[in-house]
Amino acid sequence: MMTLSGVGRFVRDPELKPVGETHVCEFSLAVNEYRKVGGERKKFAHFFDCVIWDKAAEVIAEYCSKGELIEIRATPRQDKWKDGEGN
Repeated sequence: MMTLSGVGRFVRDPELKPVGETHVCEFSLAVNEYRKVGGERKKFAHFFDCVIWDKAAEVIAEYCSKGELIEIRATPRQDKWKDGEGN
């Protein structure tokens, strides 16, 4: 399994929700990438939706808010969706 790490800013305040006897926290991060394009250094923003569970979810929801910077290590997962026509 692959693990990624990076630094980003909260796009919005984290949302904490109870799930049974535990909690889940959902938030979005903006992560900047810098690269040279045509000899000029440019900034590209990438946005990631994140989900975290249990005690870590409670900590994120209590101490973090929109605009704050955070460093994370995560295992990426890509959700796949199909419409009514199977696309």
